[in-house]
Amino acid sequence: MDNLLFIMILVGFGYVFFYPKKKRRTHYTKTSKNYPASQKTTEQKSHLDLVSYSDYSTSRLMNSGEFRLYSLIKRIVEPEYLVFPQVALGEVLSSNPKAGHKAINAKRVDLMIFNKSGHAVVAVEFNGRGKNGHFQGDYEDRDAIKRLALTKAGVYFLPVEKIEEREVRYHLEKAGVLKSKSNQTVMS
Repeated sequence: MDNLLFIMILVGFGYVFFYPKKKRRTHYTKTSKNYPASQKTTEQKSHLDLVSYSDYSTSRLMNSGEFRLYSLIKRIVEPEYLVFPQVALGEVLSSNPKAGHKAINAKRVDLMIFNKSGHAVVAVEFNGRGKNGHFQGDYEDRDAIKRLALTKAGVYFLPVEKIEEREVRYHLEKAGVLKSKSNQTVMS
């Protein structure tokens, strides 16, 4: 019996001193500041790598035609309305069912006019021509999706072919966002 006890004690000491210990694992979440680079997803690594070795510069938000149209609209709409360029529909429209949001989430309009409570009231799509123009690829499908989603939300959709003040005024008056003639002379 003494031999059995001695062997058990010997095995116990051997186990404690010679058996490899498990390293204590640290648990990380992807949002943790301590999240090691080796644990990041492939997409996170590739985006970080791309950004780290790429050079960046600013680019124009609008082409010259869009900027002329933007300036015209800012000048002639009532002061309580705000005009923003390059607005993503996913930021200003919601849908039921939620799956409908995927169809418009990344679509943009050239200009959007908002009321004083921050809701979109007019969407302006400049259909200019040229190498950076509107008529590239599947523009008809993209415009049909934009028009349908915006009109279903009650937003006036205004496609502009040429920047003609008279034509733009007509549509903005129809949408109810145009300055009155008496306001324009006083303000000019």
